[in-house]
Amino acid sequence: MEAAATSEAPAMDTATAEAPAMEAPARPATQPARRADSATDSPIAAAVSSIPGRVAQAPPPTQPSQRRVPHSWHPLAMSGASTDRSTASNLPLMPQGLKRFHQTGKLHFITFSCHHRLPYLAPDHPKQIVEQILEQTRKEHGVEIHGYVLMPEHVHLLLSEPTHHDLATTLKVLKQQSSKLLKSPNTPFWQPRYYDFNVHTEAKRLEKLRYIHRNPVTRGLVTRPEVYPWSSAAHYATGATGTVLLHSHWTTRNLNPAKPQKRIVEV
Repeated sequence: MEAAATSEAPAMDTATAEAPAMEAPARPATQPARRADSATDSPIAAAVSSIPGRVAQAPPPTQPSQRRVPHSWHPLAMSGASTDRSTASNLPLMPQGLKRFHQTGKLHFITFSCHHRLPYLAPDHPKQIVEQILEQTRKEHGVEIHGYVLMPEHVHLLLSEPTHHDLATTLKVLKQQSSKLLKSPNTPFWQPRYYDFNVHTEAKRLEKLRYIHRNPVTRGLVTRPEVYPWSSAAHYATGATGTVLLHSHWTTRNLNPAKPQKRIVEV
Protein backbone atom coordinates (compact mmCIF):
# COMPACT_ATOMS: atom_id res chain seq x y z
CA MET A 1 0.00 0.00 0.00
CA GLU A 2 2.68 2.38 1.01
CA ALA A 3 4.71 1.32 -1.94
CA ALA A 4 1.85 2.08 -4.29
CA ALA A 5 1.29 5.47 -2.76
CA THR A 6 4.94 6.17 -2.97
CA SER A 7 5.04 5.19 -6.61
CA GLU A 8 2.16 7.52 -7.49
CA ALA A 9 3.64 10.58 -5.81
CA PRO A 10 6.25 11.19 -8.48
CA ALA A 11 3.52 11.08 -11.10
CA MET A 12 1.75 13.95 -9.36
CA ASP A 13 5.00 15.83 -9.12
CA THR A 14 5.62 15.21 -12.78
CA ALA A 15 2.26 16.67 -13.70
CA THR A 16 2.98 19.67 -11.55
CA ALA A 17 6.38 20.11 -13.23
CA GLU A 18 4.84 19.90 -16.66
CA ALA A 19 2.19 22.57 -15.96
CA PRO A 20 4.45 25.56 -16.73
CA ALA A 21 5.24 24.00 -20.11
CA MET A 22 1.54 24.01 -20.98
CA GLU A 23 1.22 27.70 -20.00
CA ALA A 24 4.32 28.78 -21.88
CA PRO A 25 2.51 29.99 -25.06
CA ALA A 26 0.36 32.38 -23.01
CA ARG A 27 3.33 33.99 -21.26
CA PRO A 28 4.26 36.48 -24.06
CA ALA A 29 0.70 37.85 -23.99
CA THR A 30 1.43 39.35 -20.59
CA GLN A 31 4.83 40.71 -21.67
CA PRO A 32 3.58 44.10 -22.96
CA ALA A 33 2.05 44.73 -19.54
CA ARG A 34 5.57 45.01 -18.13
CA ARG A 35 6.30 47.79 -20.69
CA ALA A 36 4.99 51.09 -19.42
CA ASP A 37 4.17 52.22 -22.94
CA SER A 38 0.86 53.80 -23.89
CA ALA A 39 1.39 52.78 -27.51
CA THR A 40 0.30 49.19 -26.66
CA ASP A 41 -3.17 50.45 -25.77
CA SER A 42 -3.85 51.66 -29.31
CA PRO A 43 -6.51 49.89 -31.43
CA ILE A 44 -3.85 48.70 -33.88
CA ALA A 45 -1.78 47.11 -31.10
CA ALA A 46 -4.90 45.41 -29.70
CA ALA A 47 -5.80 44.01 -33.12
CA VAL A 48 -2.29 42.65 -33.62
CA SER A 49 -2.18 41.07 -30.15
CA SER A 50 -5.47 39.24 -30.84
CA ILE A 51 -3.90 37.28 -33.71
CA PRO A 52 -2.83 33.79 -32.52
CA GLY A 53 0.92 33.42 -32.32
CA ARG A 54 1.57 37.19 -32.78
CA VAL A 55 2.92 39.52 -30.15
CA ALA A 56 2.29 43.24 -30.44
CA GLN A 57 5.53 45.20 -30.46
CA ALA A 58 5.30 48.79 -29.37
CA PRO A 59 7.01 51.27 -31.72
CA PRO A 60 9.84 53.31 -30.24
CA PRO A 61 8.60 56.57 -28.72
CA THR A 62 8.91 59.62 -30.99
CA GLN A 63 11.42 62.15 -29.80
CA PRO A 64 9.79 65.59 -29.32
CA SER A 65 12.81 67.31 -30.88
CA GLN A 66 12.01 65.66 -34.21
CA ARG A 67 8.66 67.43 -34.43
CA ARG A 68 9.59 70.88 -33.24
CA VAL A 69 10.81 73.62 -35.54
CA PRO A 70 14.14 74.91 -34.23
CA HIS A 71 14.05 78.42 -32.81
CA SER A 72 16.89 79.42 -35.10
CA TRP A 73 14.87 78.55 -38.23
CA HIS A 74 14.60 81.33 -40.83
CA PRO A 75 13.28 81.32 -44.42
CA LEU A 76 16.75 82.21 -45.64
CA ALA A 77 17.91 78.77 -44.55
CA MET A 78 15.95 77.33 -47.51
CA SER A 79 18.31 79.13 -49.88
CA GLY A 80 21.46 78.17 -47.98
CA ALA A 81 22.05 81.67 -46.64
CA SER A 82 23.19 82.46 -43.14
CA THR A 83 20.52 82.07 -40.48
CA ASP A 84 22.23 84.19 -37.89
CA ARG A 85 19.57 86.24 -36.11
CA SER A 86 21.56 89.45 -36.03
CA THR A 87 22.04 89.27 -39.80
CA ALA A 88 18.67 87.89 -40.89
CA SER A 89 16.67 90.41 -38.87
CA ASN A 90 18.32 93.30 -40.71
CA LEU A 91 17.77 91.95 -44.22
CA PRO A 92 15.34 93.92 -46.42
CA LEU A 93 12.62 91.47 -47.38
CA MET A 94 10.55 91.86 -50.53
CA PRO A 95 6.75 91.83 -50.17
CA GLN A 96 5.33 88.33 -49.96
CA GLY A 97 2.67 87.33 -52.48
CA LEU A 98 3.72 90.06 -54.90
CA LYS A 99 1.77 89.73 -58.16
CA ARG A 100 3.40 90.66 -61.44
CA PHE A 101 1.43 91.24 -64.63
CA HIS A 102 3.49 90.94 -67.80
CA GLN A 103 2.57 91.08 -71.50
CA THR A 104 0.19 93.97 -70.81
CA GLY A 105 1.72 96.42 -73.28
CA LYS A 106 2.15 98.95 -70.43
CA LEU A 107 5.15 100.44 -68.71
CA HIS A 108 6.74 98.96 -65.59
CA PHE A 109 8.24 100.77 -62.62
CA ILE A 110 11.12 98.53 -61.48
CA THR A 111 13.20 98.67 -58.32
CA PHE A 112 16.06 96.38 -57.32
CA SER A 113 18.69 96.78 -54.63
CA CYS A 114 22.28 95.96 -53.91
CA HIS A 115 23.02 92.97 -51.69
CA HIS A 116 21.80 93.74 -48.14
CA ARG A 117 21.11 97.28 -49.45
CA LEU A 118 24.77 98.14 -49.08
CA PRO A 119 25.98 101.23 -51.02
CA TYR A 120 27.87 99.33 -53.70
CA LEU A 121 26.84 101.95 -56.26
CA ALA A 122 28.21 104.91 -54.29
CA PRO A 123 31.40 105.25 -56.39
CA ASP A 124 31.15 106.44 -59.98
CA HIS A 125 32.75 103.37 -61.58
CA PRO A 126 29.98 100.88 -60.65
CA LYS A 127 27.35 103.32 -61.89
CA GLN A 128 29.17 103.63 -65.21
CA ILE A 129 29.18 99.84 -65.58
CA VAL A 130 25.46 99.60 -64.82
CA GLU A 131 24.65 102.31 -67.38
CA GLN A 132 26.68 100.49 -70.04
CA ILE A 133 24.98 97.16 -69.33
CA LEU A 134 21.58 98.89 -69.27
CA GLU A 135 22.17 100.31 -72.75
CA GLN A 136 23.47 96.98 -74.03
CA THR A 137 20.41 95.19 -72.66
CA ARG A 138 18.12 97.81 -74.20
CA LYS A 139 19.54 97.10 -77.65
CA GLU A 140 19.57 93.31 -77.39
CA HIS A 141 16.13 92.89 -75.81
CA GLY A 142 14.23 95.65 -77.60
CA VAL A 143 13.14 97.50 -74.47
CA GLU A 144 12.35 101.23 -74.19
CA ILE A 145 13.92 103.04 -71.23
CA HIS A 146 11.62 105.90 -70.25
CA GLY A 147 13.52 106.87 -67.11
CA TYR A 148 16.07 105.67 -64.60
CA VAL A 149 18.14 106.65 -61.59
CA LEU A 150 21.13 104.94 -60.01
CA MET A 151 21.18 105.49 -56.26
CA PRO A 152 24.02 104.38 -53.94
CA GLU A 153 22.22 101.17 -52.93
CA HIS A 154 19.35 100.67 -55.40
CA VAL A 155 18.12 101.32 -58.93
CA HIS A 156 14.79 102.64 -60.26
CA LEU A 157 13.73 102.00 -63.86
CA LEU A 158 10.69 103.03 -65.88
CA LEU A 159 10.63 100.84 -68.98
CA SER A 160 8.46 99.10 -71.51
CA GLU A 161 8.05 95.37 -71.96
CA PRO A 162 10.80 93.89 -74.17
CA THR A 163 10.00 92.81 -77.69
CA HIS A 164 12.48 89.91 -77.85
CA HIS A 165 12.20 88.44 -74.33
CA ASP A 166 9.95 88.58 -71.31
CA LEU A 167 10.59 91.26 -68.70
CA ALA A 168 11.85 88.85 -66.04
CA THR A 169 14.51 87.52 -68.40
CA THR A 170 15.59 91.05 -69.36
CA LEU A 171 16.06 92.07 -65.74
CA LYS A 172 17.87 88.83 -64.99
CA VAL A 173 20.33 89.46 -67.82
CA LEU A 174 20.82 93.07 -66.70
CA LYS A 175 21.65 92.05 -63.15
CA GLN A 176 23.77 89.04 -64.10
CA GLN A 177 25.91 90.87 -66.66
CA SER A 178 26.57 93.81 -64.36
CA SER A 179 27.20 91.53 -61.39
CA LYS A 180 29.91 89.64 -63.28
CA LEU A 181 31.87 92.87 -63.66
CA LEU A 182 31.21 94.31 -60.21
CA LYS A 183 30.84 91.65 -57.54
CA SER A 184 33.60 90.33 -55.31
CA PRO A 185 34.44 86.60 -55.48
CA ASN A 186 32.42 85.62 -52.40
CA THR A 187 29.72 88.29 -52.22
CA PRO A 188 26.75 88.81 -54.59
CA PHE A 189 26.22 92.30 -55.90
CA TRP A 190 22.41 92.40 -56.18
CA GLN A 191 19.51 91.21 -54.10
CA PRO A 192 17.88 88.20 -55.85
CA ARG A 193 14.42 89.75 -56.34
CA TYR A 194 12.95 92.98 -57.72
CA TYR A 195 9.86 95.15 -57.28
CA ASP A 196 7.54 95.56 -60.27
CA PHE A 197 4.70 98.08 -60.47
CA ASN A 198 2.43 98.19 -63.53
CA VAL A 199 1.88 101.69 -64.91
CA HIS A 200 -1.46 101.84 -66.69
CA THR A 201 -2.18 105.59 -67.03
CA GLU A 202 -0.38 108.71 -68.18
CA ALA A 203 -0.88 110.29 -64.77
CA LYS A 204 0.81 107.35 -63.10
CA ARG A 205 3.65 107.49 -65.63
CA LEU A 206 4.33 111.14 -64.76
CA GLU A 207 4.11 110.34 -61.05
CA LYS A 208 6.69 107.56 -61.26
CA LEU A 209 8.97 109.60 -63.51
CA ARG A 210 8.94 112.52 -61.07
CA TYR A 211 9.61 110.13 -58.21
CA ILE A 212 12.62 108.71 -60.04
CA HIS A 213 14.07 112.13 -60.86
CA ARG A 214 13.50 113.59 -57.39
CA ASN A 215 14.93 110.61 -55.54
CA PRO A 216 18.47 112.12 -55.34
CA VAL A 217 17.00 115.42 -54.10
CA THR A 218 14.96 113.66 -51.44
CA ARG A 219 18.09 111.86 -50.25
CA GLY A 220 20.02 115.11 -50.10
CA LEU A 221 22.54 114.14 -52.78
CA VAL A 222 21.78 117.18 -54.99
CA THR A 223 19.58 120.26 -54.82
CA ARG A 224 17.98 119.90 -58.27
CA PRO A 225 17.09 116.72 -60.19
CA GLU A 226 18.76 117.71 -63.48
CA VAL A 227 22.21 118.15 -61.91
CA TYR A 228 22.39 114.53 -60.76
CA PRO A 229 24.50 112.82 -63.46
CA TRP A 230 23.22 109.26 -62.91
CA SER A 231 19.59 109.64 -63.94
CA SER A 232 17.43 110.62 -66.91
CA ALA A 233 16.44 113.97 -65.34
CA ALA A 234 18.98 116.04 -67.31
CA HIS A 235 17.77 114.51 -70.59
CA TYR A 236 14.14 115.43 -69.90
CA ALA A 237 15.13 118.96 -68.87
CA THR A 238 17.55 119.80 -71.69
CA GLY A 239 17.47 117.00 -74.25
CA ALA A 240 21.07 116.05 -73.50
CA THR A 241 22.07 112.51 -74.44
CA GLY A 242 24.11 110.12 -72.38
CA THR A 243 25.13 106.49 -72.25
CA VAL A 244 21.53 105.21 -72.20
CA LEU A 245 19.27 106.04 -75.14
CA LEU A 246 16.00 107.15 -73.58
CA HIS A 247 12.48 107.07 -74.95
CA SER A 248 11.12 110.58 -74.35
CA HIS A 249 9.47 113.51 -76.10
CA TRP A 250 12.96 114.51 -77.31
CA THR A 251 13.78 111.20 -78.98
CA THR A 252 10.31 110.59 -80.42
CA ARG A 253 10.35 114.05 -81.99
CA ASN A 254 13.66 113.23 -83.67
CA LEU A 255 12.27 109.92 -84.92
CA ASN A 256 9.06 111.51 -86.22
CA PRO A 257 9.88 115.13 -87.19
CA ALA A 258 6.63 115.63 -89.09
CA LYS A 259 4.51 114.97 -86.03
CA PRO A 260 4.47 117.84 -83.49
CA GLN A 261 5.29 116.79 -79.94
CA LYS A 262 4.18 118.42 -76.73
CA ARG A 263 7.16 119.13 -74.51
CA ILE A 264 6.64 118.02 -70.92
CA VAL A 265 9.41 118.42 -68.38
CA GLU A 266 9.00 115.60 -65.84
CA VAL A 267 11.65 116.58 -63.31
